[in-house]
Amino acid sequence: MNPIEDLEGYVGKRRAFINAFSWRNIGPTAHCNVDCDMTTATAYRKNFNEERPEAKLTFNDMIIKAAANALSNHRLYTCAYNGRHGLFPADTIDIRFPVDLGDYLGWGMVKNADRKTLAEIAADARAAIERTRRETPKRTETWARIARQYPPVPAVLKGVGFGLRLAGICFPDLDRWFRTKARSYRGTFLITNVGPAGIMRMEGPIVTPDILHLMITATRKTPVLVEGRVETRPMMPLVAKFDVRMTDAGQAAAFLTDVKRNLEDPDHRLGPY
Repeated sequence: MNPIEDLEGYVGKRRAFINAFSWRNIGPTAHCNVDCDMTTATAYRKNFNEERPEAKLTFNDMIIKAAANALSNHRLYTCAYNGRHGLFPADTIDIRFPVDLGDYLGWGMVKNADRKTLAEIAADARAAIERTRRETPKRTETWARIARQYPPVPAVLKGVGFGLRLAGICFPDLDRWFRTKARSYRGTFLITNVGPAGIMRMEGPIVTPDILHLMITATRKTPVLVEGRVETRPMMPLVAKFDVRMTDAGQAAAFLTDVKRNLEDPDHRLGPY
């Protein structure tokens, strides 16, 4: 990383991550993973883009669709969890994903991903990335400037958030309303794809209200046994990190297996070109 001249501005950019951990809303986390053979998915993407060059389908778009289809059978993972005894279901499957903006992250989202075709997901994801790259730096700089000019503002906002959490404990209906509103702009499921950065392994805590996150690490050529002979296949690890208060390894593994099946059989499970 290059030397950081504006340290206060950098801290402002990391505000969302600082708050997530300083507020202690992280859950006891476990991880499990499976390897997905991307041979068929690679050919499918190549053929898709030849048939529909305007779509510019990416592997990330295919992962979003595969996860959305799997979530149709695992709706627990689209629920919001308040870290205590409140579990709030979602009516839609809205996939959120990080967008690399250099020293910090922005967030894109594809709404109703289970109801959309791959071409629609590709278009929505591309538009979300462009919008995030255009708007997030301006918004972040604005917040950083406000924090510098009015130092009490971050503490006041933190106090307001803490007050809302306390109110949610006392008034469950208010907690439900707050969680529902939050999900309208932060989505109902998170996918983090660090494969393009070449990362082979990634772990970390789960942050409420999410119950399970899907993480993708770098695809690698791996020798596998196919019908009695050894072949080299592109294998992509699918990693689930999950809150053990609300789910367990068996449920998480079943979800990962569904995502794996969707990616390994895209013709039947992701839709036509």
